[in-house]
Amino acid sequence: MTNQQVAQAWANGQAGASAHMHTDGRTIHSYELCIGEWRNNVPVVFNYTAREQVTVGGHAVPSEGFYRVTTSGHVRIARKVAGFAVK
Repeated sequence: MTNQQVAQAWANGQAGASAHMHTDGRTIHSYELCIGEWRNNVPVVFNYTAREQVTVGGHAVPSEGFYRVTTSGHVRIARKVAGFAVK
């Protein structure tokens, strides 16, 4: 699977894996770091990016801390399929 397909599987509640990204349908991981999970039927993506904060729906969401460049890319992919839900 591609990383995009893994993220889409997560958004659909299905398992999937690529070389460095995987999901069991409830949580999604970049390498072994959990970058998102479902909470109250809403996909929540954790902001593990180099940016100190992102703006979501007019609200600033602080970074959870930079992990690695590839993980930042995985977070961006997951955020696209999750819509605006970012912790």
